[in-house]
Amino acid sequence: MKSRRLAVGLLLCVTVEAAAQTASTEPATAVAASEYFAAGSRAFEAQDYLRALSEFEAAIRAGSDGPAVHYNVAVCHYRLGDYALAEEAFRSLGRRFPEMRHLADYNLGLALTRRNRTAEARAAFERALGADDDRIVSLATAMLARLPSPARDSAPAAWTRLVDFRVGHDGNVALLDASSLPAGRSTDSGFAELLAYAGGPLTTSGRWRLDASAYLVEYPDASELDQSGVYLGARYEWRARNWRLLAGPQLGRSALDGDGFEQHAGVTLDLRHTFAPARAVLGIVLTHDEVDAVEPQFGFVEGERDQLTLLLERALGSGRVVLDYRFERNDRAGAGVSSDRDRYSLRYRWALRPDWTGEVMYEYRLSDYARLDVPREERRHQAGFQATRRFGSSWQMTIQYRYTNNESSDPVFSYERHRIGVGASKTFF
Repeated sequence: MKSRRLAVGLLLCVTVEAAAQTASTEPATAVAASEYFAAGSRAFEAQDYLRALSEFEAAIRAGSDGPAVHYNVAVCHYRLGDYALAEEAFRSLGRRFPEMRHLADYNLGLALTRRNRTAEARAAFERALGADDDRIVSLATAMLARLPSPARDSAPAAWTRLVDFRVGHDGNVALLDASSLPAGRSTDSGFAELLAYAGGPLTTSGRWRLDASAYLVEYPDASELDQSGVYLGARYEWRARNWRLLAGPQLGRSALDGDGFEQHAGVTLDLRHTFAPARAVLGIVLTHDEVDAVEPQFGFVEGERDQLTLLLERALGSGRVVLDYRFERNDRAGAGVSSDRDRYSLRYRWALRPDWTGEVMYEYRLSDYARLDVPREERRHQAGFQATRRFGSSWQMTIQYRYTNNESSDPVFSYERHRIGVGASKTFF
């Protein structure tokens, strides 16, 4: 893996520099375009890829339309981890500029490898072998040697594993959103959370993938609200150009204070469309779950849950914004957990410094408990921020704060909540 990263870094650094030199010898279409390009090159060398992307895109808007600036935009997407956008940008580069076709194919192979689409990555690297540039041929050959052979396509590809631990204080303890305990049970306490995740393709073709996670939350001053749970989901992936469809079943089970709480089984359909020129992704997610109580005292949770989510994700300037709307319908045995909910959320994430990322969020949720003898309506506002510091490629530290204000037509269920936590996580590739 280290040698692969070295090869990737070598090509991208060399070719960005070469592209910048090529651009500097071409007649400038406008002084502004040249200045934007130069600023983007400086930001890239400083590893401020969000800033570099913004400057290169400004150069395009100012009239620069050569292969160098489009190539650098694609490379910035790759360095930022936006592999779907990088894929589309490299495909477009190869189509628009035939002289860049082999370089684009090599980099397309890198993006596809990151997305665990090994068969397509192999085809892209093989096309890159036709280049006249010995560097491209050498690097493509090295990447082909690192990929599993076609005869081993049934063997599992590399998975991603993550462990996250955090501690903090919760001014009004409540169950995690995935749970279904009726409102009104809360208290003040510190907390400790542990989350483990593993996910990846079941075969190197990447058509089927598996995601599994487990969590544990403990409250020293409110042990009756200690929570734990596990989740397992399988997804089949279908792709056509800039469309992606994921569909498959999921299972989950949770416990409350050591007692079996609820379990659910269902199916999810997730459709996304990438607009590479606009640096945007549109999505729609449909989920249906059948919910059962694990132990008789929690029989009120039994029933069905349906969710519809519409989302828009777009890169803006030096950051990324995510807007989503979710409608949730609960048809449970207990009226106190049978709410219809509309949720609107906005998140903006940006690079504070090369190793620091900031995020602010706001969420509004409207819950309607129409089946109660006295119907109740709740309006919940939630706002917060998060700062993340990366250490190398696998460690990161996070500081997070959330403020919640729940306004209910029944004052008993109105509350405020302050939650602050610090944590560390490690990713294993």
